[in-house]
Amino acid sequence: MGAGVRSLGDRIPATQVAFWRNFVGFLLVAAIMVVLRRRPRPRDRRGLFVRTIVGCFALVCSFEAISRAGLAMAVVLNNTSPLWVALLAPIILRERLTVRSVAAILVGFVGVLLLVGPGTAGLSLGVVLGLVSGFGAGIAYVMLRRLAATDDPFTVVVIFSGTSSLLLSPFLLVAPVWPSSWLDLVLVIGVGVGGTIGQLAMTAAFRHAGAAAVAGSKPVTVALASIFAVFVFGEILSARDVAGGVLVVAAAVYGLLWARR
Repeated sequence: MGAGVRSLGDRIPATQVAFWRNFVGFLLVAAIMVVLRRRPRPRDRRGLFVRTIVGCFALVCSFEAISRAGLAMAVVLNNTSPLWVALLAPIILRERLTVRSVAAILVGFVGVLLLVGPGTAGLSLGVVLGLVSGFGAGIAYVMLRRLAATDDPFTVVVIFSGTSSLLLSPFLLVAPVWPSSWLDLVLVIGVGVGGTIGQLAMTAAFRHAGAAAVAGSKPVTVALASIFAVFVFGEILSARDVAGGVLVVAAAVYGLLWARR
């Protein structure tokens, strides 16, 4: 999905790419639910509201960060989300903050300092948006942990994508920028389908497989984004960028797998 967003970033505003990602996703999930004869059955309405509003905001920030800071940097910063989960879960879910959690958080933020601290380009708008997207995604993941006990993945995703489409539709109505080629149209659809499949898988993982399945996806996500960034978009990664990214991902995986044990 990130590679598609990066490709579209020069031509279509991030808010409108986010609209299409959600609208295509809504149509896809709604169609699947019709075929399976399933209806949305929201139970934790407050949790769904928070997950949807914060998740929509984080998604827009993430897409804008990809356009401004580059694919590799934006994806790594978005993947600071488990560090925020470790900080927020004790407050929202009353989970215990362990010594291992604190260690994971500290290592992760050392990685962030390597990426954006002294001696780098610093806190550009794209970097700030990337960090904000990670924080928002962290809140969304905490809410997914809560919703896993009450709401099925299809309900969570169809409500998120449908409501987010409505929230973002004014950006399309005020100053619409339509896909200008068949390639753009394919990319828009691909972002919607790919993002929705990933979201369904992530939501189901929290419900059925727990944090271990989510942790396993982190290195793969960052590695693929980095490969596309370097070989497709010509982004340049320094040794410091690589080291910072490795620390962030390692801390995220450790935090999800072992910090709460």
